[in-house]
Amino acid sequence: MSLSPDHIPADLLPVMEALTRVGREVAGIIARGALGASLSEEVGENSDGDGQKALDVMADEMFEAALRDTAVRYYASEEQEGVPRPWHREICAGD
Repeated sequence: MSLSPDHIPADLLPVMEALTRVGREVAGIIARGALGASLSEEVGENSDGDGQKALDVMADEMFEAALRDTAVRYYASEEQEGVPRPWHREICAGD
């Protein structure tokens, strides 16, 4: 699905496309089920002390990578430690 740029600011369109693309990719991973290790297996602990599931960490890494080359300046996530440092531009994203 392609987004129409008619009423979307130019810097926001690539962000929305990246989010929807990764969302579809994560949905595909979930639909295929676990390959090897379980996606619901705890693989660590987040900054709040909650157990991190393999799928949470994988999705977080995918979203961060997809947004890095967009106008997003900060990316914050409960799956990561510490305060985010600015990447480069204007828009903020986080979960």
